[in-house]
Amino acid sequence: MLRTLNLPKLLLIRHGQTALNVEGRVHSQQDSAGLDEIGRWQASRLVEVCRGYGVRSLLSSPEARALETAQIVGDALVVPLQCSEALCERNWGQWSGEPWQQIHERLKSMSLEERFTFVPPGGESWQQMEQRLMGCVEVWRGVSESIAVVAHGGLLRALIPLLLNEPRESSFRYDLDNASVSVFGVAAEGFEVMGLNDVGHLEGGG
Repeated sequence: MLRTLNLPKLLLIRHGQTALNVEGRVHSQQDSAGLDEIGRWQASRLVEVCRGYGVRSLLSSPEARALETAQIVGDALVVPLQCSEALCERNWGQWSGEPWQQIHERLKSMSLEERFTFVPPGGESWQQMEQRLMGCVEVWRGVSESIAVVAHGGLLRALIPLLLNEPRESSFRYDLDNASVSVFGVAAEGFEVMGLNDVGHLEGGG
């Protein structure tokens, strides 16, 4: 435990709440929807979490809801903020805007490999999303200071098994809440879990 405390930290943050999140619908990639009032409050509560972990920089998806979350934190901490297209949510193409439950009904009869390679009409596969994340993982292995990454629920669900060298199907265990924080120590041999889906900072308000 003492060793983990001394490591640089990688914080994975899901963006704050949006109106479509409340409705259970899937955002389209690069849509303009930002945070709702609760989402902005949630983002403000992330400031002290990031400060406590000594975050020195922020990396965000360029999508509005993630970038707004990151900007609230970055402005408060006065730390650099960069965007990466690799952190965009999976593109569901023509299925964007639909309820997630409706999409899940289409997917649930597929095998794991079929789900991994399936491309929704006009969208991208889980495999394609994973491929653009691999470069990020390699970069983060070499960080010397703590960083926070602000992205999306589906993308982070696929990312965590890559960090931990877990089987692909383990991604289904990671159901991350809006404005949740998952923390990893960055060691030479890999990433060490310190906390998953922490929302303690959201208690007592909003």
